[in-house]
Amino acid sequence: MQDIRQSYMLFPTWSQHFFTWLTGKALPYQRPIFTMGTWLQYFVPIFMVLLGVIGATWVLTTNANSFFLLVCWIISLSGARLIALTIRHQCIHSAFSGKPRLDMWLAEIATALIYGQDAQSYKIDHISKHHNRKALASEKDSHVIAIQKYGFKLGMSKKTLWVNLFILIISPIFQIKHSIARLKCNFFYPSYVRRGLSILTLMSWIGIFSLFSSSLLDFTYKFFLAFVIPLFVLCNISVILEMIAEHQYFGEIEDTTLSNEKYAEKCWAVFCGERLPNTNHNSFFKNAVMWLMWSIKMFMHFLIRLTILPGDIVVHDFHHRHPYSKEWKSYAYARQKDIDKGHPGWPEYKEIWGLFNAIDQVFLSMSIKK
Repeated sequence: MQDIRQSYMLFPTWSQHFFTWLTGKALPYQRPIFTMGTWLQYFVPIFMVLLGVIGATWVLTTNANSFFLLVCWIISLSGARLIALTIRHQCIHSAFSGKPRLDMWLAEIATALIYGQDAQSYKIDHISKHHNRKALASEKDSHVIAIQKYGFKLGMSKKTLWVNLFILIISPIFQIKHSIARLKCNFFYPSYVRRGLSILTLMSWIGIFSLFSSSLLDFTYKFFLAFVIPLFVLCNISVILEMIAEHQYFGEIEDTTLSNEKYAEKCWAVFCGERLPNTNHNSFFKNAVMWLMWSIKMFMHFLIRLTILPGDIVVHDFHHRHPYSKEWKSYAYARQKDIDKGHPGWPEYKEIWGLFNAIDQVFLSMSIKK
């Protein structure tokens, strides 16, 4: 699949960094022209959530075009997923600011804004039940525990697994259960400090929506459309799609310490992009249709990159090889630099192009009798 990224070399040199961001795949020996600093990495996603929610509320208040409501949903959802997948994730590895106590505080504050899983319980799940070489991709893995809870079982046919996924993402029962679990992580299970933060953010959100509401009914209507839809309904769907695509699950017996080779087999990058069309046809119409179809597919990849695979999650394999790397801010380039150096001590990297291709690969692996 290397030629997918290489095919974009048809475009001007100045556009190549955009394609590196969009796909998640850097070119050989390519280096970043700009790296966002730690505090920008922290406050930009928070600002995106605030901008998206407040913008959606303004759209509903002014009866603006519903297109702008969709844009606001994308902005707030993207910000929320960056908070979970980049800020909280790097913080619990003590790689965000490099100061463990400060990182935990930063993660708790940011995730309290969107009512995601609290940093303390996430750290326990992620470090001991996911990164553990005796747990990754086994039935002890927190991810495997979660997907089994949602009905994805080893030995099911690939078709059944896909049907189950479709039913799950449209299921109100899934939304209610997952949302309740998130609320419990904010108001019931965590420390008193985290509960206080969650209550404080709730009061702040209530105050913001009250400014734009003329009645309790109006408040409920705007709160649901501007807050609940992007930060709960769409976010819950994003979580399950991204989590399923991350790894090749199952396959190793429990309590087996995975070697670098077997550990790497379980991890891959999920890149976003389609190969440029072959337009060496004599028919102008046929060429135009192929470019149109490519553009539509790339737009879908763009939306997935923003809302399901934002930040460094596209190169999750690099993170598992180097979980405490300080180069997470330039993740795509860091992974490519490791490849350029010959990925010392590790086998070749694996990559899959397309979120749904990655999910399909996971389901294929689960459907094969072990």
